[in-house]
Amino acid sequence: MQDDIQKNLGLKKPNVFVSSFNRSNLYYEIVPKGKKDQTVKHIVKFIQQNRDSKTRADRQDQFLMEKVDVIVATIAFGMGNR
Repeated sequence: MQDDIQKNLGLKKPNVFVSSFNRSNLYYEIVPKGKKDQTVKHIVKFIQQNRDSKTRADRQDQFLMEKVDVIVATIAFGMGNR
């Protein structure tokens, strides 16, 4: 991937800095996706319990300002969605 990026940008012998995305102050939890019907039920339940979109924006702002330590990501962005 790094080579592809360098080639596509036409970079010759660039300085490359590689670091881990892992941050020791973050907690990661992986939950099995399971069967489609169970996944849909779980998502619907979660949405019903979290209807207030203002809360989501507030929580994201709190995370960005480092006032909270946890934020949750899903496969909604294609991470392992196969």
